[in-house]
Amino acid sequence: MTNTRTFHARATGLTISKFSPTGDALPGVVLFAGQTFTVTPEEYELSKDRTGHSWLDLDAQAQTARWGMVKFQEGPAPDGMGIGEDSEFVMFERGMQALKYARGISDPRERALAVKAVWDEYGTYMRDVAPDLR
Repeated sequence: MTNTRTFHARATGLTISKFSPTGDALPGVVLFAGQTFTVTPEEYELSKDRTGHSWLDLDAQAQTARWGMVKFQEGPAPDGMGIGEDSEFVMFERGMQALKYARGISDPRERALAVKAVWDEYGTYMRDVAPDLR
């Protein structure tokens, strides 16, 4: 590989190994679905196993055979692919932020409509994690 390549995570939980300039392993980075990551030629070389193959070269079929799902794809994330939308934690956090905003609306009617909209969109995630919120 001679150029930097761009990929995006297709599933939350994809862990990317990182290395120091001297090749020492650093803590990995756990990605959310929709996050983009780049791989330099040096990082690609370090991703190869003892047989000279890199997991970055796995196509969708090989990924599914190995992990039971497609975890990444080359190229930037497609337009409209939200980051972490397959993660219950991310959706819970978004719901909590939206609920805080909705509860801060001063007009009672608008506040009630906004709170209802939050529960309609995020209620499943919020009920699972904190059922006493309502």
